[in-house]
Amino acid sequence: MRILIGTDTYYPHANGASYFTQRLARGMVDAGHEVLVICPSDSIKNHYTEHNGVKMFGIRSIPVMFYKDFRFAPPGFITKAIDEVVTDFKPDVVHIQSHFFVSRVVLDVAQAHGLPTVGTNHFMPDNFLPLFPVAKGTVRKLGWDAMKKVFVRFDVVTTPTESAAKLLKSVGFPKPVEAISCGIDLKRFTAGPKDHALQKRLKLRDDLPTFLFVGRVDKDKRIDVIIQGFAKARAKAPMQFAVAGRGPERETLAKLAESLGVADDVHLLGFVPDVDLPAFYRLGDAFIAASIAELQSIVTLEAMASGLPVIGANAVALPELAQPGKNGFLFEPNDTDQLAEHMITLANDPALRAKYGKASLQIVQAHDFPDTIRKYVAAYQRAIDMVNAAKPSATIAA
Repeated sequence: MRILIGTDTYYPHANGASYFTQRLARGMVDAGHEVLVICPSDSIKNHYTEHNGVKMFGIRSIPVMFYKDFRFAPPGFITKAIDEVVTDFKPDVVHIQSHFFVSRVVLDVAQAHGLPTVGTNHFMPDNFLPLFPVAKGTVRKLGWDAMKKVFVRFDVVTTPTESAAKLLKSVGFPKPVEAISCGIDLKRFTAGPKDHALQKRLKLRDDLPTFLFVGRVDKDKRIDVIIQGFAKARAKAPMQFAVAGRGPERETLAKLAESLGVADDVHLLGFVPDVDLPAFYRLGDAFIAASIAELQSIVTLEAMASGLPVIGANAVALPELAQPGKNGFLFEPNDTDQLAEHMITLANDPALRAKYGKASLQIVQAHDFPDTIRKYVAAYQRAIDMVNAAKPSATIAA
């Protein structure tokens, strides 16, 4: 199958949608399909390139100054180039990852060519609300309206979780939505012994229960909530908190930890190389996700595959992963007292951590990445069949 993927965020962007799309493209190549990704270029020039064995066409773009991992490609300046790429590649199906600039033009071109289309929604307006100090309700509505206007045009629509599918229905999306997990490489992320050399290099103590967060250090991840909860918990039980990731909130979080008197036990590590990430998870005793806008959370899946209990905010899709009484706890969004209680419980009970960690390993089996690839191939075939069925039957002249 020849698969064209259109996306507004791809390598080297560091966010969940980018990582998923990279893994999807590589997974399809490994499964024997031919893949081409159309994504924003890193310059004002169009060019073909390759990353991790996947062919890419970078479309000319300029940076979006207020949001690091997005670039703007003016539609009027990219349609012709994308049409030429589609004409040359001759895809069997087009899989689009968003409703933004590049993705929307790829959809326009694909439909002009009569091609089957699949759209996967990773978008949630709440991720962008920190950029808008006022009129959040209006911004949220406009965001969903813009998304629905584009996604209603796809032949097949998917999103990572059942919770995300229900959310789309709740905001008035009229078409069926299939939940297909982003998936996790269960051979790469595994439980195992600590890498003490990495622990020493990162200056993490071996004698303290260690809570982890991995991901963008940005406002929507609510790491400040975790630090506030950690400060309350740290006053009652010894522990440390380590953050792997980079982003604009790092200095603000460092000052917060200093003001709360826990700077010595809050480790803002910055970017942890991908090669070290599986070992980094194994340095932890539990994982915390405080965001209220997760349609799945790939990093939580990675933590679970590494055998960690999970503490998650009781919002959107996190309750599908952090299951109270099974593999962790939920806390109400922004409730730092409740979060602290859960941290204290895990810090003081190694046996409970081990029990919940084993449950995480069982729960995450349903997200094995090869299953994700098979389900998307089936979704592609379904879109192809839908388009073929809608074509007028050829008539044979008598």
